[in-house]
Amino acid sequence: MVWGEVSRTTLGWLALSVLAGLTINILPCVLPVIPLRLLALLNQAGSSRRRFMTLGLAFAGGIFLFFVGTALANVLLRSAFQYRLAWADFYRHTPLVIGMSLLLVALAANMLGAFTVTVPGKVASAEAGQGHLGAVGMGLLMAILATPCSAALIAAAFTWAQVQPLWLGTVSILLMGVGMAAPHIVLAGLPGIVSKIPKAGRWTELFKQSVGFVFLGIAAWLLGTRVEMVYMRWVLVYAVVLAFCLWVWGSWVRFGSAAWKTWSVRGAAAAVAVATGFWMLTPAPPPLIEMAPFDAAEIARARAAGQTVLVKFTAAGCVECVVVEKKIYEDREVADELARRGVAPFVGDVTDKAMPAGDMLYERLGQAGPPITAILPPGGGVPIVLRGVFSKSDLFKSLDQAAGAPPR
Repeated sequence: MVWGEVSRTTLGWLALSVLAGLTINILPCVLPVIPLRLLALLNQAGSSRRRFMTLGLAFAGGIFLFFVGTALANVLLRSAFQYRLAWADFYRHTPLVIGMSLLLVALAANMLGAFTVTVPGKVASAEAGQGHLGAVGMGLLMAILATPCSAALIAAAFTWAQVQPLWLGTVSILLMGVGMAAPHIVLAGLPGIVSKIPKAGRWTELFKQSVGFVFLGIAAWLLGTRVEMVYMRWVLVYAVVLAFCLWVWGSWVRFGSAAWKTWSVRGAAAAVAVATGFWMLTPAPPPLIEMAPFDAAEIARARAAGQTVLVKFTAAGCVECVVVEKKIYEDREVADELARRGVAPFVGDVTDKAMPAGDMLYERLGQAGPPITAILPPGGGVPIVLRGVFSKSDLFKSLDQAAGAPPR
């Protein structure tokens, strides 16, 4: 039975869905509207408490109807594309982790006010009619008008639902609607509390921004699961670029700005986001030179077998190391030459001094910091050291010297 398979973690996520729905009611786009809507219902009900209760329930039903529509969109999306990705699979696919993390950064930028999601003017100016059907429309309209503040929460819930079993994702979205509608159901039975609803103010804006930092924290944690990948450094940098472009989109133009200015600024922001995305998010090709991790015993065996050994010492955050990598070790001619000579290449990462055998060689070379390339002649002999940034010609001369051949 499906319900018997529900784990504590799943129940926790469902509880968070309800909490997210409750949270929408105290966001700055929603809280100021609640008393106005409920007072309108009070005026319709007159002195009839029962009518106020039924109108209030209809109002809550309209809010829930918005999430029913969202849940149906989830079902249609899953049915149309035959989506079958499990939550556990999500963590095994780096592109999905990156996509989710960048989405969370974008949602955080929305919560922090870098840009807003706008509702079409005709929708924003619409007014619901009278009676219970009008109350349903009023609730639906309020849920729609809440999107400038709640879009990030709704999008996060909808995205999470895509990697769940269909029934669970649908229930999660519906529970979010229950969470948003629940306070209105309570208020429908307690009309005297309407006037005591706390007013929106700076505290609601700060709360909204705090949720944005929560999204950033989740994004950082997701990317942290792949922190050992050099590629992730580019993803992290792009996350900042993306947030900057969204801020430019939403903050560099104001309501009423000339159309040419609006489209110029936003076009430039979109172009930068897309161009840097192609540049930074394109995975690096397989390395031309496969280097084994530093191993003193393996190096000794290679030299005893008559091989020249190349040891590249590098470290994270070393700018010159990146230059050497691009200029030398990602060069096809260098790769072909090392293969032709039968050179055994090794890499020693001295970022955290976690390789004691490598450190002894590294310190013996008298280098204060990377980058450094050591050419170890076959059989023994003094290492030939290339410090800092060097040229292909320097490398080839050093290999000739190590092999005992006359320099080029």
